[in-house]
Amino acid sequence: MIEKKREREKERYISQAMGYNGKRDERLEISRMVGKIIRETGKKNAEIANEMSALSGHRFTVQTLSGWRSLSKERFNIPLYAVPILEVVCGTRQITEWLVTKHGGAVLFGEEKLLIQLGREEWNRYQTANRIDALKQRMREYGSLA
Repeated sequence: MIEKKREREKERYISQAMGYNGKRDERLEISRMVGKIIRETGKKNAEIANEMSALSGHRFTVQTLSGWRSLSKERFNIPLYAVPILEVVCGTRQITEWLVTKHGGAVLFGEEKLLIQLGREEWNRYQTANRIDALKQRMREYGSLA
């Protein structure tokens, strides 16, 4: 009974990627997202570029940031290696969450992740206790455990 319920729960959380039929182009959406992230930080472009440069060791400029968020320069999207740097500097995980949801997943951070891990360990402990009880019962049947 419990195993069947667990299997149903597991099936609910198996991610299903969105179907791509060759007509999906996310460049404009990415540019809009980068622009929104930069606007919402309240920092100046030069400050963001300097912090990104300091974190990564790569040179980022105001022009680079402007290019990434410009809708007219759709071929000039943010490179993947710069996404975590921008997110750290701007205090967001918006692009990471967007990308994961595009593939049918969900991202857990901090306490949420720990709660899931704790639940998994509790479930493992429950299963182990059941196996131990079953072994003890079998041993009682053989008379080797009082």
